[in-house]
Amino acid sequence: TTLTKILDRKIDFNKGERISGHNNIISYYSQDVADSLNPEFDLIETLDSVGTEKTIGQLRSLLGAFLFTGDDVFKKVGVLSGGEKSRLALAKILLSPSNFIILDEPTNHLDYSSKKVLQQALVNFSGSLILVSHDVEFLKPIANRVVDIRSGKIKIYEGDIEYYLYKRNEETEQISQVKVEQPIEASSRKEQKRIE
Repeated sequence: TTLTKILDRKIDFNKGERISGHNNIISYYSQDVADSLNPEFDLIETLDSVGTEKTIGQLRSLLGAFLFTGDDVFKKVGVLSGGEKSRLALAKILLSPSNFIILDEPTNHLDYSSKKVLQQALVNFSGSLILVSHDVEFLKPIANRVVDIRSGKIKIYEGDIEYYLYKRNEETEQISQVKVEQPIEASSRKEQKRIE
């Protein structure tokens, strides 16, 4: 979450450098996205505010894909549940003219059908995407590069999420093997036997 906020210039950082790509148009989806929606707008007005040239029919179609049907599209944002607000914010991002989308835990509050709609939209997205998620099944068809940030170090895995999980497991086994092969001091023999 902190990294995504730094990338979107929501928060500053202590040292290092942030360099945006040429002509990047960033859309950012945060876990607290509901706070940024205007509670007085209805769903159609919310999507129309993105400034696109979409017709009401096209906006209703997009809302339908995110499970807003019939008169639901005329509900005020203020009466929506947390999950409904999340779905609306995701629809708004997909409608924006961005070529770089940053999503921080976008599947929180989404049901199975909504996840599938979002997943397909992201698979079809032609721009760049940074996606922070713990939902492995959601990531499988989307991710083609995984950046692992752990203990102040970055490691890049050029492959999908299954490749990443395979390599992480392999690395963990290698580290465990090295620890077992190291000589054991007399004081830690009991601890080593417990671990084994």
